[in-house]
Amino acid sequence: MKVESFVSLVVSLLFSTISNAATVTRIYEDEIIDHSHYEIVQVYDSLDVPPEQTTVIFVADSGAMEIHSNDTSIVNIYGGTFGTLGLLDSSTMNLYGGQINTVLGSSAASTLNVFGTHFSILTGDPHASLSGTWENGSDFSFIFYRMPEIPDNVVLHEIPEPATVLLLLSGILINRIRIQRS
Repeated sequence: MKVESFVSLVVSLLFSTISNAATVTRIYEDEIIDHSHYEIVQVYDSLDVPPEQTTVIFVADSGAMEIHSNDTSIVNIYGGTFGTLGLLDSSTMNLYGGQINTVLGSSAASTLNVFGTHFSILTGDPHASLSGTWENGSDFSFIFYRMPEIPDNVVLHEIPEPATVLLLLSGILINRIRIQRS
């Protein structure tokens, strides 16, 4: 191979690597993200001394290819489109809605809270999956990458359906009326 073609190959590989590099956004303070899309988001505690917990909220029409929560940060997802979620350190992610593809490995001290109904868990090699319905009625499904079972730090929160809440409140009201008449 000629030296010129070798140099040309190295330069073209270097530029293709640079152009394919993802943009990383680091967040160190509380933030609400709406109508914004990111490649990679890293959420950390504040840079204050001592550091304060950071809470980031993603709402509808937002998204990221990857989100990683670090330190003791909290990420709340109410809507949007997300490729990969990663939980590190003692961080917490609360999922209320949105489209999520994959949950990467998480540290044992982190917590993933999933709020919804009609949960279905499939275990198996190489990935476990979780599906269900968000509170707004839309369906969801995502995998736990290279985890044959759902990790112990995933907590499923069954949200009561509106009819169930109405029935419960009606029963409480009827019991109160009976007690007052007695």
